[in-house]
Amino acid sequence: MVALTDYASDERTARVVLSMMIEPADRTVGRLLLREGAVETLRLLDVGGSMPGVRAEEASILHHTAQQFASRGSLGDDLAGVLDGSYAPLIPGDAHWPVSVDALGDRAPYVLWTKGATSLLATRQETRYW
Repeated sequence: MVALTDYASDERTARVVLSMMIEPADRTVGRLLLREGAVETLRLLDVGGSMPGVRAEEASILHHTAQQFASRGSLGDDLAGVLDGSYAPLIPGDAHWPVSVDALGDRAPYVLWTKGATSLLATRQETRYW
């Protein structure tokens, strides 16, 4: 079976894969992301077994979800489709990531899909004209 990390060796792509596979605002994955980063979170979901701070039952469910997702066989094509340039994935640490999203903690989005000028997302609320 193909490992998910074969498709996502960097933080941005790993977050994109997670956004395709896991429900938004999943607190367990959110905690793993905050603690481990996206590449390591994806690896943990992929290999299964013990995950830091995750109950065994939850880890098993997440591993099963990852296996089901990876077994579809079209991940490479699906990933190429979402990363075709129509939209740009914005992740924490990017210059225009809206830091207010970080207040959501473990429920923060894994990635924001953007089109156009992302600089408006990073504008402080006090400086907006509406």
